[in-house]
Amino acid sequence: MLVAIECQVETGGVYTLSPSAAAGAAAAAGAGAGDAEGAVDAFLTLNMSAYESREHFKFLTCSSCYQLQGVDDVEAFDATLTAMRTLGIPQQSIQDVCDVVAAVLCLGNVSFTALDSDTEASDVSAAALPYLEKAAKMLGVEPEALKEAMCYRTIKTARESLRKPMRQEEATEMRCALSAAAEKKPIGPASSKKKSFSQDLLFCGVLDIFGFECFPHNSFEQLCINFANERLQQFFNSFVFLCEEQLYQKEQIHWCPLDFPNNADCVALLQDKYQGVFALLDEECVVPGGSNRGYSLKLAKKEQLHTLMETIGETSPHFIRCIKPNPQNLPDVFHRPSVNEQLRYGGPPGAPPQGGPQGATWAVGATLCFFKRECFELLSSALVTKRAAASTRIQACFRGFQQRKAYMGLRRDTVIIQRAVREWLQRRERERQHRNEMAIKIQNFMKMVGQRKKYLRVLRGIVRLQALVRGRKARAVSLCLRENRAAALIQASWRMKQQRQSFTKLKKAAILAQLRWKRLLAIRQLRHLKAEARDVAGLVKLVQARADELQKQLQQAKKEVADLKAELKANAGPANVGKRELLKALVEKLGDRHALQQLQAPAEAEGSFEQLVKVKEPGGPRLVCLCFTYDGSPQCLEVLRQRVQQSFVVCLVFDPLRQSTYNACLSLLRGTALPAIKEAQSPELPGTQVFFIENNWGASASRDLIEVDIQTARDAVASLGCHYKALMHLSSLYDDLRPWLQTLAAYRRSKPEALRPLNSSKSQSFSPSQGLLSGGGLLRSSGSFPAALVDTIRSFIATGKGSYEATKRSIRISQELQFLLPSVPVADNQMPVLQGPCDGVVPVVEVVPTQLEEREAVTCLTFGAERERRDFILLAVARKNGYVVVYRCYRTNIEKEALDPHDVRSLNADENSIPGEAKPRHVKVNRASPLPETLDKITVHSEMVGHVRAVTSMFFSLLEDFLVTTSIDLTIRFWAVDSGANVKVFADSAAPLAAALLPFNPSVFIASNSNSLLRLVCSNTGKVLQKMKMESEVRAIRFDDTGLFCFAGNKAGQLCVLEASDNATLTYKYKLNISKGAITCITFVPSRSPRERPLVIANCCDSNVAVVECVYGMENGSLSNLQVCRRLKMQHELLPLRNCFLPTGGGWLVSGCEDMSVFCFPLREHASAKSGFHLSRHSNAVLAVAVNAQSTLLASADSGGTVILWRRLAATNAT
Repeated sequence: MLVAIECQVETGGVYTLSPSAAAGAAAAAGAGAGDAEGAVDAFLTLNMSAYESREHFKFLTCSSCYQLQGVDDVEAFDATLTAMRTLGIPQQSIQDVCDVVAAVLCLGNVSFTALDSDTEASDVSAAALPYLEKAAKMLGVEPEALKEAMCYRTIKTARESLRKPMRQEEATEMRCALSAAAEKKPIGPASSKKKSFSQDLLFCGVLDIFGFECFPHNSFEQLCINFANERLQQFFNSFVFLCEEQLYQKEQIHWCPLDFPNNADCVALLQDKYQGVFALLDEECVVPGGSNRGYSLKLAKKEQLHTLMETIGETSPHFIRCIKPNPQNLPDVFHRPSVNEQLRYGGPPGAPPQGGPQGATWAVGATLCFFKRECFELLSSALVTKRAAASTRIQACFRGFQQRKAYMGLRRDTVIIQRAVREWLQRRERERQHRNEMAIKIQNFMKMVGQRKKYLRVLRGIVRLQALVRGRKARAVSLCLRENRAAALIQASWRMKQQRQSFTKLKKAAILAQLRWKRLLAIRQLRHLKAEARDVAGLVKLVQARADELQKQLQQAKKEVADLKAELKANAGPANVGKRELLKALVEKLGDRHALQQLQAPAEAEGSFEQLVKVKEPGGPRLVCLCFTYDGSPQCLEVLRQRVQQSFVVCLVFDPLRQSTYNACLSLLRGTALPAIKEAQSPELPGTQVFFIENNWGASASRDLIEVDIQTARDAVASLGCHYKALMHLSSLYDDLRPWLQTLAAYRRSKPEALRPLNSSKSQSFSPSQGLLSGGGLLRSSGSFPAALVDTIRSFIATGKGSYEATKRSIRISQELQFLLPSVPVADNQMPVLQGPCDGVVPVVEVVPTQLEEREAVTCLTFGAERERRDFILLAVARKNGYVVVYRCYRTNIEKEALDPHDVRSLNADENSIPGEAKPRHVKVNRASPLPETLDKITVHSEMVGHVRAVTSMFFSLLEDFLVTTSIDLTIRFWAVDSGANVKVFADSAAPLAAALLPFNPSVFIASNSNSLLRLVCSNTGKVLQKMKMESEVRAIRFDDTGLFCFAGNKAGQLCVLEASDNATLTYKYKLNISKGAITCITFVPSRSPRERPLVIANCCDSNVAVVECVYGMENGSLSNLQVCRRLKMQHELLPLRNCFLPTGGGWLVSGCEDMSVFCFPLREHASAKSGFHLSRHSNAVLAVAVNAQSTLLASADSGGTVILWRRLAATNAT
C-alpha cells in the first residue's frame, strides 16, 4: 500500500488505473499476451483519501526496510489491481479492500491514555481522534462504538453481561487484535463464496501451502505457521501414499508396503489435548494474572487451521508442486541455487513409487506402466533431449523473428536517415536553382531596362516621323474634301434649278388639267341639278323621309343611353362602406403582420379585379382574402360569379347611413350570389354560409342619419334564407364561425377527396369590393388554404361551371376508348364497324386558302365563343405571315341537342345582326366525306390584319370578346373578336414567343421573348409590373387549373414552375429537365378523380412527348414535385408543334406531327405503346391541333396552310 499512499498524496486522494497501464502491468508481472490483452478494458478509479505518507502510519515505521531492491512498487500495485480485475472482482470490492487496509493503518495510529479518575480505565488520546474517525468511516461503524470496543470488554455471567474498562496496555493489545482480525477477515465476494461452500454440493478451492521457515528469533506467530504446515504435510503424506496403495491394488501389482515419513509425534507435541503446547498455553492464559494475555488473541490461527483441515478432509485433493524461479519475483529470470534448494526440500511428491516386484525396475499394470528411478530417469533424459531439440528449434524461430524485427527496425531507421539526407540535398539543390533563377531574372530585368530605353528612343523618333507624314496626308485629304464639298454644292444648286424648272412646268400642266376636270364635273353636276329641279315634290319627300329616319335613330340612341345609365346605376355598388377597415381590424386581431401589410399596400396591378391576401391565425385555420374590385363590365361580373361559386362563406356589407348601399347589396344577393351558390351546390360538401352585414362602424355615432329600415332589411334577408348581422368588427363573426371552420378543416383532412367531385369547387377567399359588392366578402377556412384551393378550383375548371353539362356528358360517354363524341348522323347501313377508338372519325371539311397571302403555314389554332351562341362556335387560325382569321364552325343538330340552355347566352341570334360585327363571308372548302348533312358551312367571322411576321401564340380572353396574339414582329396585339379591329398593341424589345393571362387578374398578362425575359404587363395601362430573367428563352406558357402555378417550357428542355403569390407577382419555384430539345407547347390536364393526379403534356424537339405528373402537397397545397411518368415517341425535330387534350374515353393526347398526320394517344392507366393511332389526311407536316369544349370537333392545320375539321359518325337510331 506504499504506492497507494504516495498516489494519494500526489493525485489528491484519487487513484486511476487506465487500460494501457493495466496491460503494461500484466506484461511486467509475467502474464501472457492473452492475459495482458484481456486484463481490463475500462478505467479503474479508487478513492484513496484516507491514506497518507508512510511516515504518518505507526505500522509502516516499525522496520527500517520499507523498499525492496529491484522491485517497482507502482508496477506491483498495478499488477495486483489488474489481477483482481482479471479474476472478476468488481471495483466496489477492490475499494472495500483498500478501505479495510486504510482502516487497519489508521487503527495503528490510535493511542490510549489512562484516566486520572480511574487508573483501571483508559481512553483514546486527543491526538488519535482523527485516525479513530477515519478508521470508523472505513469500517462503516460509529466512532463511539469503535472506541468502546477497544476500551471496554464484556464479561458474561449466567444471568447478565458486565462491561469492564480496560487499562492502557489492555486497550493497546485489543487494538492490535482488532487490527489483525480486520486484516484477515474475508471481504466482498471472497466472504460470500466462503459462506456458500457449506451450501454447495460441489466446489473447487485452491490452497497455497506455506514453506517451513526458521529465523534466529521466532515469534509465536511463526510457531503457528509451522504448525499449520506440519498438519498439511501430515495430510499430504497420508493421502499420497494411500492413493499409491490404492493405485497398485487397482492395477493388480504385487508390492511390498514401506513405511513413509510420519510427523504425528510433532503434531501431537503441539496439539495434544492435555500435554500439548497449545493446551498448556491456554491454561496459562486462563489462570488469573497470566503473564502473556496477548497469547489468547493469537488463537484465531488455531481455529482457522481446524476449519481448514475439516474442509480438506471432506474433499478430494490434488497436489501441484510450485517452484519459485527467483527470489525477486521477476519474469524470465532463473535462479538455480534457490530452485535446487526447493527441489531438495520438496519431499515425497517428487519421489517415484517405492513398491513394485522384487528386483524389477518396472512393472506393468492393468492400464498403467510403473518405473523405478533408474528407468524413469532414462525416459526422462530422452524426454529432456527431445524437448531440448524442440526448444532449440523454437528458440531459432523466435531469435530469427527477433533478428528480422531488429533488421526491419534498422532498415526503417536507415530509410528515414536516407530520406532526411536526400531531403537536405534536394533542399540545397533547390536553393541553388532558386539563386540561379533569381540571378537570371535580375539579368533579364536589367537587359529589359536597356532594351526598353533603346526602344522608347526609336519609338519617339518613329512617332514624330509618322506625325509629320500623317499631318501632310491629312492636310491633302482636307483640301480634297473642301473641293468635293464645294463641287457638290455647285452640283446641288444646278440640279435644284433644273428640278425647279421641271416642277414649275409640271405644276402649270397639273393646274390646267385640274381646271379642265373640274369644269367637266361642274357641267355634270349642273345637268344633275337641272334634272332634280324638274321634280321638286320628290325632293321634298326624300328630305322628309331622311329626317324622320334620323329622328328615330336619335330617339333610339337616347333610350339606349338612358338604359345604360340606369343599368350602370343599378349595378354599380356604393363605395366607402368600410369594408377594408373591417378586414384590417380582423387581420390585426389575428396577428398576421404580413397580411396586414399586403392589405394596406396599394394595388400593384392597375385595372385588376381582385387582390390576394393570405391570413393565418396562430394555431387556427388559414384564410385567403381576395379583395374584389368591380368596374361594371360583364367580364368583371363573370369573375365575381366564379368567386362566389368558389367560396364557403359569403359576406355582403352595407352602410346603414346610405340606402343605395343596401339596395346594391340586396340586388347582388338576389341576382348574382344566390344563383351562383345554387349552381355550385354539392351534396358532398357543407353548404355555403351567406351573411348580410350591417356595418355599424359609423352608424353608432350617427343613429339619426340612418336611411335603411333595419327591420325591413332583416325580413328581406331572412326571406332569402341568409343570415343578418349587425356588428362593428368582423372578429365577432369570425369567433362565431371558428367552430364551424375547424369542423370543416377536420372534414377536409379526413376526406381530402371530398373537395374534388364535379362542380363542388369552393375556394377559400374573402373579397371585399369597392364597387358592385358593397363590402361583400367570400370566406372559407381549412387546415391549409392552398391544398383545398388547388383541389376545388381544379375540379371546377376541369368539369365546367355547371352540373347539367357534366351530367349529360357522363351519360354520353358509353365506351371507355371513345375518341370523339359522335356528332354526324349517318344511316345504320353506312355506319362502319367500330373496332377501335379511331373508327368512325372522319374529316368532314377541308378549308383551302384561296388568296396568295393566305397560303402560309398555320402556326396556331384555338376554339372560342362556345357559350355565346347556339348555332356556331369560333375557330381562330393564325399563319406564318401574321394573317389571323376567325371562322364560324356551325354546330350539327346532335351538338345543339346536347347543349344546356343555361350555358348559352344567345339561343336564336341572327348571324348577321351581331352589334359591331362585320358581315360574314363564305369560305371555299372541300368536302372530305360524302355525308348526308350539309357540314361544309364555314364562314369568315372576322379578319385581323396587323402582324407582318409569324404568330407565335394565340388565345381568347376570359369572356372571349378579345383575341390575344404574339408575333415575331416584336408586338403583342389585342383584337376585337367580332369586328377584327386592333384594340391594343404592346411593343417588345425582342420577339415575343408566348403569352398568357393571369387567371386571378385577367387584366394582367405574362409574356416571354427571345431574350429569355418574362414580363408581367397590365393590359389596361401597358405598365410593366414585373420582370424575371430566365436561364433560356421560354417558348410555352400555361397555368394550372388553380391559377396559382404557372408552367414555362424553355429552349433547353426545362419545365420551370412559377407561383402566383398575389395578383401581380410571380415567384420562381424550381425546374425539371424533361428533354434534350426545346419545349414547343404545354397543355395542363386536370385530375378527373381523387385517384388521379393532374398531368402536364409537353411537346419536345427530341421526337418525344413528355407526360409529367403534378404532385400537390396535402397540407399546404403547393405544387411540391413534378414526375415524368411517360415519354411517347413521335416525329418532332424542327417545327414548333402544338398539342391539346381530349377528355373523352379516359383522356386522349392529340398532337401535330412532322410525318403529315395527327398523333393520338390514350392517357388512361396501363395504356400500352401500341394504343395510339394516327389520323392521315394532310399532305404536309401537321403543326397545330385544337378540340372544342363539347369534345365533338377536332381541328388540325399543316405547314401548307390547310385546315381540316374532324368529326365522329353517329348512327341515326343511336340514343
